[in-house]
Amino acid sequence: MVVVGAGPSGLTVAAELARHRIRVRVVDQAQGPTLHSRASVVHVRTQEMLAAMGLADRFVARAFPLEAISLHAFGKFMGGIRLSGADSAFPAPRIIGQDVTERLLLERLDECGVPVERGVEAVAAVDAGDHITLELKRADGGTDRLQAQYVVAADGVGSRLRTAAEIPFDGEHGERGDGFEFLQTDCEVRWSYPSGRGYLFVTKDRFLGLFPFDADGAFRIVCARADQDPKRTEPPDLDEIEAILREIADPDATLLEPRWLNRLRGTPKLAKQFRAGRLFLIGDAAHAHLPIGGQGMNTGMQDGFNLGWKLAAVIKGEARPELLDTYHAERHPIADDLLKFTDRGFHSMVRPGDLAQRAMKLFGASVMGLEAVQERLRRTVGEVPVAYLMSALSEDHGGTIGPIAGERAPDGVAVRAVDRRTLRLLQEIEGEGWNLLIFAGLDQSDVGGKLAEIAEAAVAGFGRRVRPVLVTPDRPPAAWPGDVLIDRDQLLHDRYGVRHAALYLLRPDRYVGFRAPATQAELLEKYLARWLVPAAELVDGAAE
Repeated sequence: MVVVGAGPSGLTVAAELARHRIRVRVVDQAQGPTLHSRASVVHVRTQEMLAAMGLADRFVARAFPLEAISLHAFGKFMGGIRLSGADSAFPAPRIIGQDVTERLLLERLDECGVPVERGVEAVAAVDAGDHITLELKRADGGTDRLQAQYVVAADGVGSRLRTAAEIPFDGEHGERGDGFEFLQTDCEVRWSYPSGRGYLFVTKDRFLGLFPFDADGAFRIVCARADQDPKRTEPPDLDEIEAILREIADPDATLLEPRWLNRLRGTPKLAKQFRAGRLFLIGDAAHAHLPIGGQGMNTGMQDGFNLGWKLAAVIKGEARPELLDTYHAERHPIADDLLKFTDRGFHSMVRPGDLAQRAMKLFGASVMGLEAVQERLRRTVGEVPVAYLMSALSEDHGGTIGPIAGERAPDGVAVRAVDRRTLRLLQEIEGEGWNLLIFAGLDQSDVGGKLAEIAEAAVAGFGRRVRPVLVTPDRPPAAWPGDVLIDRDQLLHDRYGVRHAALYLLRPDRYVGFRAPATQAELLEKYLARWLVPAAELVDGAAE
């Protein structure tokens, strides 16, 4: 198994493969990890992903919470956007440099004994049907050929592997991005606005954002404006960005100690497909974004997380090969929607019509103050609504008024029966396999009978890959073939909309794969047999 590219996306999928005990080789053309902050935010959903990987604590300790943003448009203060408060154990986005993100992921790979081979470029890949042959070019001019079961292309916007596979990479999502340039810097800001929160300033044809690295005045500054000189490619001067900040926000502002300066241009693009046989595209190789909102890196890391557990299960022979088809089916629509959303949002700010400007000035502050608007912004920015409702892997048969198959699994608190300790549900289900939540329901009609049979059948059929967890508001039964969570106040039952006994099967990436009333357990058996190889058919050993 080979991963080409050691940016955040490639490192995420490599770390997931290693966590699932898959032998993986990682190569990267660069001589070392990035030295600058570049993509500098991890959103709520990405933090939840990192928690599932066992890495959230490391990131939280190094990152600064982005709890609020002040919005100023056309010379008027529109109000604050409260980003903290998402329905998650990680309630707010966090600012952290890409250099730190890569370092933390490299630490995980090092713990797993997986080195990154530097100065190695993948120049071609040939799919032979039962394997893929990869041609590597070293910095010293030498070449290598190797065979792998699968290859993940995380080699960026200019992906050689995507080009070799003849996968179209078009810009239909953002031709209007042409004609703009983006100026970026990380520096100290001395001005008349409080530190520790974010700021957005919107004027006709310009967008200026400041995002805090700490509470002491360190900010990432991003300015989008009409391209002044398309031939100019060198980084901007700090004075150039300072002049923009003084003109738009504060005439007395001063910028100091720049740690990074960058000028870039680009058009949003989307690969037509994220898979070609045994080759998979993730991250910038699959989708290119405008540098606003921090969506590109987060989406790429979530690509890697989605693909990692699926590849691991198929390589180990524990899941049907068809499981890999769901990667493109799930992640391509997410990237497509996100590119359209970002493009529309960007151009509504920098190129608003006269009517839109007047409406913003007249009603913007009132609209921004609505809690419904605030909640939608929190969820959207945090990528909490990301779901796979149309995926073949999402099978829904009702039985509750809670989350449906394809949606993110809600978190909540309960008491673990074995030691009477209070914990969060997603903390309890940390692991590599599928978790079968068997809700006893509020009527407690058959806790020890039919529900136990469902749990026993899942374990007998698929072993440790499916872990049954009973959620009961009453005393646990004397004998139960799995773990038990006591839900006395029905907090988890409420979160999942359960009144009568029901089944929720959570995927390894903490999305709902299957939902049904407990009375339709035979549908669960068919679902598991469709995607997983029964224990009786498993063959020991894993392929590389």
